Amino acid sequence: MKDNFFHGFTHAAFGNQVYLDRPRINSLLEQAIQKPVVSVTAGAGYGKTSAVYKFSKMCNADTIWIQLSARDNVRERFWENFLYVISIINKEAAAAFYEIGFPASEQQFQYFLSLCQQAATPNKKYLLVYDDVHLITEKIVLDFLKRFIAVMLPNTCFVLISRTECPLDLNTENLDSKKILAKITEDALRFSYGEMLAYFKLAGVQVDSALASSMYHDTEGWAFAIHLAVVSLKNIPRGEYSYPANVPRFLKSSAAQLIENEIMPTVSPELRHLLIKMSLGEIFAPSLVLTIAKDDSVVKQLETLSSFIRFDSYANVYRIHHFFLEYLRGKQNEITDEEKKEVWAIAAQWCMENNRKMDAIINYEKGGDYEGIVSTLNTLPLIFSAEMAAFALNIFDRAPESIYRTCPGTAVVRNRSLVSLGRFQQSRTETLAIIPVIKSLTPSASNHSILSACYINIGFIDLFESLRTRNYGFVDFFKEAAFFKSGMDLRVGLFDALKERGILKHLLAGDAAPMLENMTESEVESILKESCDMAKYGLFKDLEGPK
Repeated sequence: MKDNFFHGFTHAAFGNQVYLDRPRINSLLEQAIQKPVVSVTAGAGYGKTSAVYKFSKMCNADTIWIQLSARDNVRERFWENFLYVISIINKEAAAAFYEIGFPASEQQFQYFLSLCQQAATPNKKYLLVYDDVHLITEKIVLDFLKRFIAVMLPNTCFVLISRTECPLDLNTENLDSKKILAKITEDALRFSYGEMLAYFKLAGVQVDSALASSMYHDTEGWAFAIHLAVVSLKNIPRGEYSYPANVPRFLKSSAAQLIENEIMPTVSPELRHLLIKMSLGEIFAPSLVLTIAKDDSVVKQLETLSSFIRFDSYANVYRIHHFFLEYLRGKQNEITDEEKKEVWAIAAQWCMENNRKMDAIINYEKGGDYEGIVSTLNTLPLIFSAEMAAFALNIFDRAPESIYRTCPGTAVVRNRSLVSLGRFQQSRTETLAIIPVIKSLTPSASNHSILSACYINIGFIDLFESLRTRNYGFVDFFKEAAFFKSGMDLRVGLFDALKERGILKHLLAGDAAPMLENMTESEVESILKESCDMAKYGLFKDLEGPK
């Protein structure tokens, strides 16, 4: 593996964004990263990300920057997000991590750590930044982050940026937060009076001391409010500055109105149209934005909004300030439904090409493309993780009732989700109900394959039940599956198929667990083997399905 695993390439930040060098904040961060973990906690608009990002560009450390979202509560999406950033830095390393999968097991985690340790350069400082950690609530993802931190990789500092207190409980018998954690708070990030004046000067805005004092009192050092105040003042002829007493309340409650009045009048109609289209998604890679825009000259106009849109060189994507993004999403009625579907289709294709399957599925759903959802889910392992299964079920629960007629493959993937969650009886009931619907459709090889999968699903569930009842009625369902030309060659041996596909292991966590709790693993395997032999005998004694 290459020695530059942690070394990301850097583009010069584009645009005319006014960045104030704040030595005070840089000094705080420099001191903080001497500890293994730094939490940067403040509300929206306090410049958390900007401060850390600028510091990371000037400090003597290599940086990996992971931008988190609520979608990352599904382990697969979290891992895809991580791999995407790594692939920009080192495709070989990303491929190795992809083979591991999300490190849920101890073996996977230890292998993951070994790859990290092999890749690190001795005596080199690394920053691993996780931005918007407050959006992560899923225990398995939080546990991974906590375990990763607890390893204490040499010369490595985790920087956790959050709007709320760090959701990771670092007070355990192995971790003492006082020893490993440095905190940078909202109060530390507030602009000082001197920093505000320096920012005004840098932006070319001149105010008298009385006006400056009033503005600082009202904005309370809130970076976003100070910036919007500068934008407002620059749009007023010099000598006509006025500052109403209710400005702080106006700024904090009406950011959208200020953006509408002060920012958008400077935006061309073409750029406005592109920005609203971009707001339909969450990933803003340059190649994706260009495909959506269809005009490079419009994309270049993004530079004029560098106060609200920056280029993240670590992830090779544009980042839109959340206040501005919320404003744009409120304007989505300005584009047609056809335009929205086109954007979601383009985004889904880009996500698939870049191995971001979770995001592809989300875009497919927004565009109403359930065939795309099914085809993407079919690229995943047969047994989904609990988070992925719940994610898929939520999509199908939101789907129109006609979905099983317009996209019958949905039935198979839905039942895979139920089985993955151990909800076998619900899966059996739903499968029995959907089979007549599929049979009523025009016969085709695809629909026969779906029917076969439905019968196999019921057959396996009843096979599991036979552990308790010794009722071999499941044989009839396997006969039906064979009749409809199963994609699984049942003659290979049902027992081997169970083991190879991980179903045998998964069975122990599902509805059948109570009946198995007093059996040894060898006893369970023996009974399953007997059942499968009985099934194979019943299936193939006199059966010849259609060719």
